[in-house]
Amino acid sequence: MGEHVCFLVSEHPFLDARIFKKEAKSLLKQGYKMTMIVPRKNGNLFDVDGSVFTDCFQKQTFIHEGIKVVTYEQICPQKNIKTLLYNMQSGTAERFTDPLTALGIAEEADIYHAHEFFSLYSGVGVKRALTEKGKQVKLIYDSHELEPDPLSYEAQKTKNIKTQILEQMLNEVDYVITVSNSIKAWYLSINPKLQVEVIYNSPPLAYPRELKQGTDADFLLAYEGNISPKRGSFHKLMDVLDLCQQEFNLNLKVKMIGGEKVSSKAPAFLSQLI
Repeated sequence: MGEHVCFLVSEHPFLDARIFKKEAKSLLKQGYKMTMIVPRKNGNLFDVDGSVFTDCFQKQTFIHEGIKVVTYEQICPQKNIKTLLYNMQSGTAERFTDPLTALGIAEEADIYHAHEFFSLYSGVGVKRALTEKGKQVKLIYDSHELEPDPLSYEAQKTKNIKTQILEQMLNEVDYVITVSNSIKAWYLSINPKLQVEVIYNSPPLAYPRELKQGTDADFLLAYEGNISPKRGSFHKLMDVLDLCQQEFNLNLKVKMIGGEKVSSKAPAFLSQLI
């Protein structure tokens, strides 16, 4: 068995296509020992569409397809954002008392791979704690989304605090993976010495594209992922539809791949996607 890689997850479902299928299983095939530390909601793990598993995956620790899965009850660290900044600025691991950090330290892995803003926070705590014990580990930040997001509805004060936390975290991370060149450029503007790699969620569109000739006047656009009040933008998707409608004389439709993950206020706009 090769080096021990530990995934730190604070928000994503543990069966997330990028995290579990594309990364964890690929690393397992390459000979790495794999552990994932993932959140539960009210005692249950949750699927990619937000539904919970009530009749399976009930053990706190289990093996799934050769990967060790360690679970914990999800917390909301953003409620104490000022405290997180203070902990980050302390320069030690002493104040990192969240369960994700504690479980990460217990694994004593060689490489820690954080998949969200707040799991990276825990990753910094893990790295500091193990460094203090004399164990040198590597910390990777897999930035699937942009956070803090300048277009989100969070208070500007909260965004400012998150930016300060991010600046500190990017000084302690060893490597960053992200999904776009624009996010890469922003991270490099914070830390020019940062090692950043872009791995797209989907292949770039080929250009120029020649439309196939045929009698079918329909053109289907696929949206991979979920749209919810916190993730994705319905209005941007509609703008894409409008632009495509102007460019092509076709009957355009959108199909969502990933299932619904919406609040009680969202179905009114979601119905427009069908």
